Amino acid sequence: MKKLVIVLGVICLLLGGAGAAYYFGVFDKGSSDSDVMTEPPESSLESEIAPATNSQVTESKIELPVVPKVDAYYVNQTTTSIKIRPDDQAPEEGIAYYGEKLTPQEIQGDWIRIAPIYQLEPGSEEISQWVKVSDLSVAQVPLEGDKWAEVLEQYLNQSDDYLLYSDEFLKVSTQLLKQGECRLADFEQVGGWIKSINHPQDVYFTYCGGIDARHKKYFNVATQKIF
Repeated sequence: MKKLVIVLGVICLLLGGAGAAYYFGVFDKGSSDSDVMTEPPESSLESEIAPATNSQVTESKIELPVVPKVDAYYVNQTTTSIKIRPDDQAPEEGIAYYGEKLTPQEIQGDWIRIAPIYQLEPGSEEISQWVKVSDLSVAQVPLEGDKWAEVLEQYLNQSDDYLLYSDEFLKVSTQLLKQGECRLADFEQVGGWIKSINHPQDVYFTYCGGIDARHKKYFNVATQKIF
């Protein structure tokens, strides 16, 4: 009987030890793949973090305006169109006249920009004032000689008594143009010189810079004075 009790005690101790061994992980029962964190192979990491190519890191190029090497140009045609873009088909912004000085701010091919870039309203197209270089001269155009007389006559030949005072009108108009007080556009708008009915002598007037009374330029043919 005593032997039987001893055998039973030994069996209980063995069973308890086995249970403890299982609880504390002594017996490895084999973990599943989902329970074990494995390090991914290097090839998979390389595919996920691929090195950037040159095309991916290429910086965007910003085209800067080409600054002209010439400080000034002069119109050497009777007139030349001013366009809103450097394009022959672009709408006209205005007219530049013979002999006028233009200061370039940018050059694109055969065009120069002579004004800041602007928008008529927010979000609209950027426009400016462009003139073709082929209609210009680097050398200053002289306001004298036969060529100049031919050009100026086109703007003065509608003046009152032009046949009588053509030389005087050419001379005084050239003087006002050289002084920068008038433009050919002014004579074009008015039609030259108009005889004044408010003065007893041969006095004529034109407008420069506007058509208000303050823009009037009087010329006394007899005294050759401008007032």
